[in-house]
Amino acid sequence: PRRAAAPRTGEAVPSMLKWDTSQALRIGSYCAFFATCFVVFAYLTFPYDRVKDMLIKRVEGGAAPGQTAPKLTIEDLGPHWLTGVSLSGVTYEQPAATSDGTPTHIALDDLDVSISPWALLRDKVALAIGADVGDGDLGGHYETQEGGPTHFDFDLDELDLSRLGLGSLLGLPLSGLASGSI
Repeated sequence: PRRAAAPRTGEAVPSMLKWDTSQALRIGSYCAFFATCFVVFAYLTFPYDRVKDMLIKRVEGGAAPGQTAPKLTIEDLGPHWLTGVSLSGVTYEQPAATSDGTPTHIALDDLDVSISPWALLRDKVALAIGADVGDGDLGGHYETQEGGPTHFDFDLDELDLSRLGLGSLLGLPLSGLASGSI
């Protein structure tokens, strides 16, 4: 079969190459419908249980040879908006490095983490983090770039330090409520 030659300037374009407004609108609507269905069903059928298991294995498998592995417990993991996860009942336990040291125990009632897709396009990692511990909470942003500076900004609102377990991480006896900005 012979190919049709391209129309010259001033010649009429063959009707099969012309799109009227209704055809373009119909094709655009089909594309928008497909994209919406894809995002909704990917969001609803995402394997959050497998992500939870992967997180636990990665944390517990990261111990150096000869050291006791840390223990991560997550009661529930699910979606948080479109680009984040929501964890509840999160507990992290790190055994003491020495026999006379104190083990680390950090507990969060709820933890929400969202990643910024726009930052990923700029080769950065930007997270929005929110956590509840008892009657208090903390929220803020963390941003880093390979070879670049790390920025973080967190607000604490009546955060129960003894329930959080931050003192065991620092090796200090911390208790009380903390409010302020970091």
